[in-house]
Amino acid sequence: KTGESGPIVWTVDGEGYARSQVVTLGAAAPDGLVEITAGLDVTAKLISSPPATLSVGRRVIITADDSQMGRGK
Repeated sequence: KTGESGPIVWTVDGEGYARSQVVTLGAAAPDGLVEITAGLDVTAKLISSPPATLSVGRRVIITADDSQMGRGK
């Protein structure tokens, strides 16, 4: 998603709430993944397919663990 300040990704904070974060994008891979070069901590929990109704501060339930990251569906 792109906001007024640039590309935005959704993350889950340490307490389980949704946050939007402006990021800097790098190269796109052939499999469709896009590199994030700035704006995120390496430990950030990304929301890969946020619903249109998601808003900042909304409670989020994590349904996949880190072992599934980067595998695309």
